[in-house]
Amino acid sequence: MKRIKLKKRRNKLRIRRKLVLTSTLVLFLVIGIGYSVLSVNLNILGNITVRKHYGKTLYEVLEREAAIGTYAKEYTGDHHDSFTEEPSKKIYYWYGSNATNGTAILDMNNVIFANHCWQMIRTTDTGGVKMIYNGEAVDNQCLSTRGTHVGYAFRTSQNLASNYWYGTDYTYDSTAKTFKVSGTTEQTTWNATTGPGLIGKYTCKLTDINGTCSTLYLVESKSYYNTSSAYVIPLNSNSNYSQFGTLQFNASYDSPTYVGYMYGDVYAYSTTNVTTSQSFTTTQTVLSTMIYAGFIGYGDDVIYDNSTGKYTLVNFTRTEPDNLTGIYIGDYDNNPISSVVYVVNQPLDSSLYYSITLANGNLLSSYEPILFGDSITDNGNGTYTINNPTNVTLSDWYTNYATYVNKYTCNDSSTTCANPRYTTATSSTNYTYMNAGEKIMIGKTRSGLTLTDTLLVRKDELVINSSNYSDYKYTCNTDSATCTESTLRMISGYSTTGYNYAPNHYYGSSVTWDGTNYTLVDPIEIENYNNMNNISTHHYMCVTNGLKTCATVAYVYYYTGSGTMYYITLRDGVTTVGKALEDMLTKNTTNSTMKSGVDAWYKHYLLEDYDDYIEDTIFCNDRSIRALNGWNPDGGMTNTYLQFKEYNVTSDLSCTNTTDQFSVSNNNAKLTYKVGLMSSPEMNILNNNNARKTGQYYWLASPYYFSSISAYGRGVSTNGSMSYAYVGSNSGVRPAVSLTPGIEYSDGDGSKDDPYIVNTFQDDDWNTIVNNVRNGNTANYQLGDTKEVDMGSYGIHTLRIANKSTPSECNNSDFSETACGFVLEFADIIDRQNTNSTVTNVGGWPATEMRTYVNSNIYNALPTDLKNGIIDTRVISGHGSSDSNNFTSTDKLYLQTLKEINGVNVLDTAADQTRQLDYYSNLGIHGSNILVARKLNNNDAQFRLRNARSDSSTSFYALGSDGMWFSNSSTELIGVSPAFRIG
Repeated sequence: MKRIKLKKRRNKLRIRRKLVLTSTLVLFLVIGIGYSVLSVNLNILGNITVRKHYGKTLYEVLEREAAIGTYAKEYTGDHHDSFTEEPSKKIYYWYGSNATNGTAILDMNNVIFANHCWQMIRTTDTGGVKMIYNGEAVDNQCLSTRGTHVGYAFRTSQNLASNYWYGTDYTYDSTAKTFKVSGTTEQTTWNATTGPGLIGKYTCKLTDINGTCSTLYLVESKSYYNTSSAYVIPLNSNSNYSQFGTLQFNASYDSPTYVGYMYGDVYAYSTTNVTTSQSFTTTQTVLSTMIYAGFIGYGDDVIYDNSTGKYTLVNFTRTEPDNLTGIYIGDYDNNPISSVVYVVNQPLDSSLYYSITLANGNLLSSYEPILFGDSITDNGNGTYTINNPTNVTLSDWYTNYATYVNKYTCNDSSTTCANPRYTTATSSTNYTYMNAGEKIMIGKTRSGLTLTDTLLVRKDELVINSSNYSDYKYTCNTDSATCTESTLRMISGYSTTGYNYAPNHYYGSSVTWDGTNYTLVDPIEIENYNNMNNISTHHYMCVTNGLKTCATVAYVYYYTGSGTMYYITLRDGVTTVGKALEDMLTKNTTNSTMKSGVDAWYKHYLLEDYDDYIEDTIFCNDRSIRALNGWNPDGGMTNTYLQFKEYNVTSDLSCTNTTDQFSVSNNNAKLTYKVGLMSSPEMNILNNNNARKTGQYYWLASPYYFSSISAYGRGVSTNGSMSYAYVGSNSGVRPAVSLTPGIEYSDGDGSKDDPYIVNTFQDDDWNTIVNNVRNGNTANYQLGDTKEVDMGSYGIHTLRIANKSTPSECNNSDFSETACGFVLEFADIIDRQNTNSTVTNVGGWPATEMRTYVNSNIYNALPTDLKNGIIDTRVISGHGSSDSNNFTSTDKLYLQTLKEINGVNVLDTAADQTRQLDYYSNLGIHGSNILVARKLNNNDAQFRLRNARSDSSTSFYALGSDGMWFSNSSTELIGVSPAFRIG
């Protein structure tokens, strides 16, 4: 088990509140070296007060707060945080009893780990500390004034049918805000063959491997889109500081399965109308509309020649008339032509005109007049006569079309026809009609599939006088009284164009499966769909009306009486909705969109360097069902939704179902990495909106409900209240991890401006340290942190972080870089050597044999991974009395100066060209008699500095075991303890 050890760093520990000692018996005395051990008074047996002492683990931070009781509590309910271990520790959690305390918690629970900010939420029953992501650290702080940073965005699709470069990882230039693919790279085109191999990789969509982009695309590990495109998750630099981006919980949301962090079979919803409409109407075009774009030939009449099949424009001209109304137009520069356009009307100041096209010998007389009448008379011989007829020309139609609605016509100049039309609507170009000569059989009752107490009625009469037929409830939609199971209709009302009806459906209480087809059990017919009780016990149906046997069967889960039923389709022998729900909610076979994004984030930021610090805990995606409602085949009301456990927010940290306990160790709900989301109960136990809010909506792991069409999940709203959203929403992502038991903090008081620092320097390998320094990710590396280094024949020695800052003066060409940037110094003595073999300081540091020794022997003894990170340093050194100028050299390793350690200038001509290292400045060291000597064999020892004494031609400075500086001859054997920079 990895444990971050406490470093001796400061002379005092900042304590948020003063603890007053009231105990009558002190049982323990703890002496802290470099910090004070925190304690809380505990009452035992009612009259003896003992003092419990707390160390500096993050677990103890919450334990201490719970003992005080103002901002934290102990959890006493059911819990299980490990899939492999039994509970062994108490759970403590932050608790805001009011808005003031809720706000205070946000300035008490801040942690910097892996160069990111986190907020402690609770401890685990294994002794770990569960935290929620809170953005990238800035200057070792987690202030709410941080700006945007790199983050993932809404899943979308991209065309990848070009020869782009892809990488397993990426680099980001924070200054230019650009990405570049890295890791294992390849150039290929997305298609059916290469597509699966590119899933989980990044691309800039560039054909140049060295190209950069402001938006990078992660090919999502969940979906294969098509032969040219893929579903991708974009990355940009615009993510709010408190989250790593915004994602859908699941990009698909039309099935209950999508409430899963991982999910199984998909049963998507479908709909069918149990109340639909039958229209009797058709549309007839009267006039066409065209945009006038200029023509060649015009005429005021036309002649048709049967022998040639062409029209000749009369009084043909190429001069365009002022208005085209009543004009014949030829489309081409010839006369005669095959067809002409007759303009019925061209509105003034408009390029739009209304017209008909004459072709195949038709003349204007073929289209007008059209006779319209007020009513019709049945002649008893299969024909009808139109009464009170009016002749209408095309020009009349354009002008007065609104007056011809609810009229009868034979669609020509005839007054008698077998199937007259009844107009139900008109416009400037057409009319809508029904065939008044057609009749339909309706019945008040039925006997099986035969209509009884019937009436054969004209369709127009049925619509016009519908109130007269309200008692007629059945029809076959023909003129026959005999229906089939699929043609029987139950009339629910009438409209201006037809009637409304419900198809004849059968509903079963269950189904059987014969290997090919489903058959409804105990089928019933439902005629009154306004009564939802009718299907509360008979949810199964064949979608095709009138069938009792079908290849797939519908399970109706939602219906409110509005006419639309919502159902899922059972298939492949699944015979119960319970089995369908089981397959949706317990088969964890496919990553959610959320898991794809969270895994990619963890892999990039935490996996390689910080995975050992994180425990394998359970992330609960509790899909246990609170209320089946319409999903209950034995009596489920279909006007209410499928509700999951957290439909009403709880504070229950138990996670009953194994398939909901997501963990790396759980093969039934197996995580790829040790990361997930906080659950609704975990955030609810904070008890106050202020303790949860970030100003952004963010996702939690807990399902909420499945409505008629969408899966919903829990989240936290912008004001910190517990909320919910459909899983396809684009909302903030705040991953959660649990630090392993025993993790200590090496700095901070938990506030935003001084977070608890989880030190990782001593455990990170040199590659990790070098990469973090180069990328500016040094929040978890603090001044004074130490790490051992194996130097072969020189033995194992200790390096210490001596500097992290780079003031502007460091950029001046006449300023030494030796106390600029990320500086490591040896905290002990490696060897004893003379500075020169002769008694001289002529030539200063660059001319010394010591410089050659540390840059060859000592440097070459360092591990390769460390040497690869050591950068050249501009070293400016003072001179002795025999020289007149300071010296500048470029070194990998160098000795320090008195100014760089003690902050003083004693006969050093280059003292103003360097600065005191941050480590010593923060310790308040200035002058002598401060113990800063390096260690050798557990004893204080003297060690050499690089600055020559300016009034001497033979001496260099050194520091003694008491911290007092002195100078002596260059030939004296003295401790060697150099420094260097990483970058």
